[in-house]
Amino acid sequence: MLVSNMCKIFSVVAVMQIGEVVGVIPRASQTTFQHLSVDATRAAAWLSYTSHMPLPSQAYLDKNAALAVAAFEALPGAGTVSQKMFLEYVLPYGNFDENVDDWRETFSQKLRPLVQNAHTLKEAAEIVVPKVFTDLGTQVEFKSNCTPAIMAPVSETLKEGHASCTGLSILVVDALRSVGIPSRVVGTAEWNRPDGGNHNWVEVWTGETWEFFDAAPMSTVQWNSAWFIEVAKKAAPGIHGIYTHVWDASSADATYTITWRDPHLSLPALDRTAFYVQLP
Repeated sequence: MLVSNMCKIFSVVAVMQIGEVVGVIPRASQTTFQHLSVDATRAAAWLSYTSHMPLPSQAYLDKNAALAVAAFEALPGAGTVSQKMFLEYVLPYGNFDENVDDWRETFSQKLRPLVQNAHTLKEAAEIVVPKVFTDLGTQVEFKSNCTPAIMAPVSETLKEGHASCTGLSILVVDALRSVGIPSRVVGTAEWNRPDGGNHNWVEVWTGETWEFFDAAPMSTVQWNSAWFIEVAKKAAPGIHGIYTHVWDASSADATYTITWRDPHLSLPALDRTAFYVQLP
């Protein structure tokens, strides 16, 4: 059953959690998956049901979901990823309020062959991330003060060949999701220091925990090492906190204030402040 025909179902499950929502949506086929109990049709329906942002076409949702499921099922290390994590950090086609691009198929075609012999999620990520800046059709560089003009991965970042921290983080996260790796953009609206400043970077689920790195052209991934660690350790709840946007608002424990919009935009989020404050 397609999303367009599911209004009655959604009205009944309005207060359900992720697993319950997925469970009530009928399967489109009898396909059995190794890691997921949700097929592409139900995954697309979950995106539509939980989204608090404008939706693309039904055809886009269906294609996005089918590609996400296929990539995830083929990924080494997928067994360490829960279905909830897949739905929240692999399936979504957006990160903030960037324009919607049809990025998943192109990225998947270019990057999935590179990870077919990887043994773990971390190894797969280490293969993919350096290629993001060189192998997606355009050499991509960092350029400050590009947000929000350059955020969408294909129509803006790859077209222009540069982006600031937000655009590069979105590009990297989308590339990782295209091969099935759970990943997310995390950041702060304003550093807790006199001169302020904001920043966004990348977190990746590597099998047992979330690890991070700064999104910038690189030859190797430097896990849990970045220029901002000392200032991140000074983060405090509120505008000086560190957050990651979540697709499903029912799982949020905070809001992430997006300061590049006027008026500012508040998105449902998870509070990551404590994690960074406690870094060694």
